[in-house]
Amino acid sequence: PRWSSMGYLSDDDRFATPGLHVNGWYDQGVSETLLAADLMRRHAVDERAKIQPVIIGPGLHCVDPGPARGKVGDIEYENADQPFTGTYLRWLAAWLEDDAKGFSDLPPYQVFVLNENRWLSSQTWPPQGTRVQRWHLDGAGAANTRMGDGRLVRAPPQTTALADRFVSDPANPVPTRGGAFCCTGDDRAREGPVDQVDVETRPDVLVYTSEPLPAPLRIVGPLSAVLEVSTDAPDADFVVKLVDVRPDGRALNIQSGVLRLRYRDSFVAPTLVVPRQRYAVRVRLRDIAYQVGAGHRLRLQIAGSDFPRLERNLHTGGRNYDEVTGRVAEQRVHHGAGVDAYVELPVFEAAP
Repeated sequence: PRWSSMGYLSDDDRFATPGLHVNGWYDQGVSETLLAADLMRRHAVDERAKIQPVIIGPGLHCVDPGPARGKVGDIEYENADQPFTGTYLRWLAAWLEDDAKGFSDLPPYQVFVLNENRWLSSQTWPPQGTRVQRWHLDGAGAANTRMGDGRLVRAPPQTTALADRFVSDPANPVPTRGGAFCCTGDDRAREGPVDQVDVETRPDVLVYTSEPLPAPLRIVGPLSAVLEVSTDAPDADFVVKLVDVRPDGRALNIQSGVLRLRYRDSFVAPTLVVPRQRYAVRVRLRDIAYQVGAGHRLRLQIAGSDFPRLERNLHTGGRNYDEVTGRVAEQRVHHGAGVDAYVELPVFEAAP
């Protein structure tokens, strides 16, 4: 009924229809595309219905994955050409004629690796051989703005456990700069990877930056951050953004995600938080195929808002959508010895 109250797909569903799943990396539903293909393949009622190939290119929401050369946000790309229209026609003709032989050459996954400018084919997602790298938060407790002391390091820090603090004010939210979204009505809210220079000067944005990378880092798969957080409000948002800092100083967002704390354990049974109590949470940052160049730095931003891409949290613990008055919240991100505070990157080093 009504797509199971807008859950759309569930673990109880079974599938008898092959599907071709096409999307772009900066569509807000790109991870759901990957999840849907996997669910449909695993819950197929026969071998034919297990045919669920995925193609993801360098596109935005409601835009074909891209021509041979182009630009997505501030990233220029080339070699992205795919015979999309021909593939669609072949797909329809094959199934209307009840003959799938024409798709024996279509791999389960074809994804475009941004900055490496090549297509990667794989039998699994993430590709076999992918390994997770953890990059840990570190610093002296003043990570506010890119001029702060926040660091992103490979080894778990042994420094005294500390907390970086920022004040999130719904009357002055962090403005959207890039990302996977659409239809905000704000012409300044450009989609895709764009320079973060202005938001990283705000004191309500925590910034953790690595040393320059000695070699290229190819990230292929789902991103997530494990954090220990607290707030003095009954509810708060934590927006996490992975960023590629180029040698020229430009900081381009790779992907981002958000967790509203009331949904930390369940979306169907939300629970407000105890003010100032610490919570261990995981924030999912979507999937990506992206190469960070040698000499570039990795950066993690953490904030309490991303408006107008995301609804502001009014920090009242109420329903939010029908309230008119919010409150300021102090939010903390904890790190140091004995604290789990890191971002997990799926690194794929295999040769083409």
